[in-house]
Amino acid sequence: MEQPRLLKRIVIIFIAYVVIAYGAIVIIDFLNLFGSQAIMHAIQDTLNPKRFEVPLFWYFISTQGSFTENMQWAYLLIATITLFVASRTASRQGEVLLSRGFKLWGAGLTLLFLEDTLNTRHWIRRGASALLNLADNRSSAAAISVEIFIYALMGILMLYALFRLRRLVFSHARITACVLIGYAAYGLAAAFSATRHAFGWYSRAGEALIETFNLRSIDTWRIASEIIEMRSSTLGYYLMDYLVEEPLELLGAGMLAFASVMLLYLIKRPNNEQTPAPH
Repeated sequence: MEQPRLLKRIVIIFIAYVVIAYGAIVIIDFLNLFGSQAIMHAIQDTLNPKRFEVPLFWYFISTQGSFTENMQWAYLLIATITLFVASRTASRQGEVLLSRGFKLWGAGLTLLFLEDTLNTRHWIRRGASALLNLADNRSSAAAISVEIFIYALMGILMLYALFRLRRLVFSHARITACVLIGYAAYGLAAAFSATRHAFGWYSRAGEALIETFNLRSIDTWRIASEIIEMRSSTLGYYLMDYLVEEPLELLGAGMLAFASVMLLYLIKRPNNEQTPAPH
């Protein structure tokens, strides 16, 4: 399957960001090559010293609303808009079932985009706690259950949309690979996010990684840990959130964007290259 020019561009941008951002994390946070940590601190102080007081580059690019999340949101938007365009295109071609499948998938990604940008699950959880006259304790079984339920609903919608489009999606190897990787990445990230406060496992897992690799022997990691502990949290928690979960979400968003553009290109082929419709 020939790749359209738009797909090549968004793939190049995605790969470039991943290579530059996560290569910089290794160079700055782990190796401190060429005094790069001091350079990063100077940049942080110039931009916004209060927001970026934690002296770690991965924290700098992955905190709420920062570079990695913005990239993720951009790819979710690309995927969502592309799927709705694909739905309209299929409808004009008389492919009603195909159009509905794309629309369902676009609706699922819209909910995912709203969750990522507005943290809607937190609002729902707080509303449910108020309605039931319960304390809003994020580590309680009730709060965790609400978040799992919300993610489960989005997951069911996404899986149902994929089921409706299965014959089209799984008839092309590249699209299949992108969709499966995207779904797996987002599924894993959702499972992590929904259960992060259960038994404090996020903090425990992150702290175990820090101890295993003796990361507090690096001055910036030790300083970052002390700053975050003053907020009654742990560096391990943010390691899991920013350096594990965020890349998974970025991978998921990128893969689904790639798949969506390929699917749109596929259904726009001339009539003599028709693809199988879903059942």
